[in-house]
Amino acid sequence: MALVNRPWFRAMHLAAIVFVAIESWIGIACPLTTLESWLRSQAGATPYAGSFIGHWVQGALFYDAPPRVFTAVYTLFGLVVVAVWRCYPPRRR
Repeated sequence: MALVNRPWFRAMHLAAIVFVAIESWIGIACPLTTLESWLRSQAGATPYAGSFIGHWVQGALFYDAPPRVFTAVYTLFGLVVVAVWRCYPPRRR
């Protein structure tokens, strides 16, 4: 059985995207982004002004999106994960 079809893998993936979407809705920065910003400042580099994803998407697209756009994207991605879970449920052994 492929790794992506294992129930524990699918559950972890769903939990991760739900966590990111909830963080975004309540306005909490990702703990990894917070850690990276702190490490950058400790090294003398300039930390990101916003989120990690926001920083790189802005750099790739040269577009300054408001945080609500990223909240919508995280939420839509979470809904896609749920839809895929329902359409292609994990197989039991």
